[in-house]
Parts: sequence; C-alpha cells; structure tokens
Amino acid sequence: MPEAFQPDLLRAQLRPLAAAQAEPPEAQAYRQFFRLNFPGATSQLGRMEVGGYEVVTQLWLPPAPTATLVLQHGYYDHMGLYGHVIAWALGMGFAVLACDLPGHGLSSGTRASIGEFSEYQAVFQRLLNEAAGLHLPEPWHLCGQSTGGAIIIDFLLRNVQPWPQVGEILLLAPLVRPRAWGWSQLSYRVLKPFVTQIPRRFSPNSNDAEFLAFIQTDPLQPLSLPTAWVGALSRWVPKIER
Repeated sequence: MPEAFQPDLLRAQLRPLAAAQAEPPEAQAYRQFFRLNFPGATSQLGRMEVGGYEVVTQLWLPPAPTATLVLQHGYYDHMGLYGHVIAWALGMGFAVLACDLPGHGLSSGTRASIGEFSEYQAVFQRLLNEAAGLHLPEPWHLCGQSTGGAIIIDFLLRNVQPWPQVGEILLLAPLVRPRAWGWSQLSYRVLKPFVTQIPRRFSPNSNDAEFLAFIQTDPLQPLSLPTAWVGALSRWVPKIER
C-alpha cells in the first residue's frame, strides 16, 4: 500500500467535516491515486464516530451547489472507486457527500466484516445528520450501489414518512437477495465452525477492462470474505424481504 495514505495514519489526522480543518498531505496523495480531484470543485476529508467505528467521510462542492447527492458504496468497495458518479453529480451542480462503510476503505473495522446490518443503517443515518449539520442544499438525492442500495432501501422502508429533504432515489444493482443465495447459505452453515474467512475471488463484473485491472492493484481492496458478514447478511435478508 502506498506509504502516503496508510488508512490508520490518515484517519487519525482527520476531524469532523464541520471543523473544516487543514488537511494532512496524505489526503491529497489519496485523492491523486484514486483520481478524485475534479476541476472547479473543492473537496474535504473528515471523520465521524458511529457505534465504535471511526468512519471516514468526504465532501465535494461545486462552485454554487443546487442540490446534494448522498452516495453509498457497495460491499468490498470504497469512495475512491466512484469517480465517474461523483464527476457526473458535480456536473449536475450537486454537492456530493459520501463515506466508507465500517471495514471498508479508510474507515476502521475488521476488513469487509460487520456484526449486524443495522450497524450500516446507523452509519447512513449519521451521514444524513452530517448533511444537515453542514447545511447541504436540498433536495438530497440518495444513490447506493449493491450493499449501499440495500442500506438506502432499508432506510426508506424504516422511515414510513421519508425525510422532507430526500429527493430522487438511485439504486444501482441493489442487494436484496444475493445470487445463488440458497447455496451460499448452505456453504456458510457447513464452513462456519471451521473458518472465519474465505479467500476472495475477483470476478469480471464490469466491461471496463481498465477498471478491472485497477481493482487488482487497489491497495484498499479486501482480500477475503469474512463468514461473520455472511452471517449478518443471512439475518438481514428475511427482514428486508418481509
């Protein structure tokens, strides 16, 4: 991993976004590596504490934002992989607010693991509170990919009367029930007493060859699938299906 942005080192130097502190040099090295600098836009890394996790947040602002896109990444992912979405939103005149989920990217936590999916919900609710505290322009459009989409679906179903600030909902391949879920559950039950994680297999899940090559060298990519995450998913699926 590049020395310039060791996650633990960078995270320890960050403060809440509202503090608007001067960023450490590691922050710019991180943005350069993941191509997160956008002409005409300002950006800021921050940190918030949620349920024992130190969650790293990021805010991008165009010159005169007219709305906000709250972006939630998917499993194994992190904010650094969503440059195309961020650039699109900034071009639309939106501020963009995002965070790395626990166990992902720059945030703390066991890599790619979680105790319960309700912890993701707590992080997302806190991210919306950050948007309110920063007085980001309304409406707040919500965009989530895979697990991020599941978090947004869960949020909307839990809030029978959605927040008045919420605008459009963009769900990119939202996770509800995983592919071959029955087989995955059987494998989980068989392996759970013997292993705590399974080596990750990188699948060709994009037609962008450059992106697939980059993923293989991304220093923030988890390299295993913790069985604890599968267990949390197995408890969440019946709830969301109801």
